[in-house]
Amino acid sequence: MNTEQKLAWFTIGVCTAALAASGLLYWYFGFPVAMAGFSLLALTGFNPVLFSSLKRKQQIEYDERDRIILRKANVAGGMVSYLIFVLNCMGVWFVQYASGEAEIAIGILPVIVCAGGIGLLMVRSVAVLVLYREGGSYAEG
Repeated sequence: MNTEQKLAWFTIGVCTAALAASGLLYWYFGFPVAMAGFSLLALTGFNPVLFSSLKRKQQIEYDERDRIILRKANVAGGMVSYLIFVLNCMGVWFVQYASGEAEIAIGILPVIVCAGGIGLLMVRSVAVLVLYREGGSYAEG
């Protein structure tokens, strides 16, 4: 398993933990407190620090196949993130329009952004794992 695959598994774990924490906080305390569960996503910011020692230790060089896999994963994550963002915006608009209200609550906007970010991270990580599994990477041997 190369460094990108380890990073993808770590990101999936962090996103799953953030979603679970937000769900539990929503269940027990309600909406405003549930947003604190998304603060676990900050752990993905430590990816370069956590996995840089592995890169230096293994001295892995990325070949063109690795770059293609990462580019495809980034495009897939970006497209799904945009799709989630648009669907959430239109969903909120439709619900508010159907109920006859002209305004949305300000607390909905961070949820839309967090959903798009989680979609980006999760789809990118799953795409990395799937694309590497299709043929194995050269770094694995």
